[in-house]
Amino acid sequence: MEFVPVAPAHYRRMAELHCEGMAGGFLPSLGPRFLEALYAAMFDSGAARGAVAIEGGEPIAFCYYTEDHASFFRRVLRRASWRLPFWAAVGCARRPRLLLWLVETLRYGGRADVPGVSAEIYAWAVDARFRRRRVGWRVLDATEAMMQAEGIRAYQHTVYDDNDTAIDIYAQRGHERVGRFELYGRPWALYRVDFAARVRRA
Repeated sequence: MEFVPVAPAHYRRMAELHCEGMAGGFLPSLGPRFLEALYAAMFDSGAARGAVAIEGGEPIAFCYYTEDHASFFRRVLRRASWRLPFWAAVGCARRPRLLLWLVETLRYGGRADVPGVSAEIYAWAVDARFRRRRVGWRVLDATEAMMQAEGIRAYQHTVYDDNDTAIDIYAQRGHERVGRFELYGRPWALYRVDFAARVRRA
């Protein structure tokens, strides 16, 4: 197994993994073609970076982040092709409620800000065939190594507040729970990870 930076050749499989691993979430509800277009805008603009786990030549896990969540949406939208709004419209036409969730997404930053932290991990998914084999931990480790190489000292991330499996993993890794908020009609937990504090605890 190898861990490599996200590249355009990975977008399609990442979209599939995202939809499989986060079924029912807002972005997966818009479909894999929307996610492919979103990834193209995110990574081609430099607004996002991340790591992919490769096994047998196929992506089996990924994790990505932004170094500045305050400017993330602006950078992505400036780079987006016509495919992004097209597939968003198709998804919203199928499920009109998603239009309300789209508006909520644009207000996300005001609900989930950790003071003094600008970096954020946005998504992290593992092929179901490879779960319980620490693949998720390893792709997260690879992503954190990329962040630290850039000089990022801390980051934030979120998770559904009822996702006990993920919450247990975060507790084992020493992630600090710092808040709770509502989005898409569900409660979310907000976490902060400080690399220097992790070294001190070790």
